[in-house]
Amino acid sequence: MLIGAGFAARIADLETKRVVTRAEETSPYVSMPGEADTVPSRGLVLRVS
Repeated sequence: MLIGAGFAARIADLETKRVVTRAEETSPYVSMPGEADTVPSRGLVLRVS
């Protein structure tokens, strides 16, 4: 998925530049079980430096 890949690349860039650090990240989960076309979600908490 392009949006997810772009998001991941941007977060990695910010981590490399030490602008943010990962405070917490969830495993993938289904946020809307039973709904058609649901894609796995993930929670991400970032600490801004």
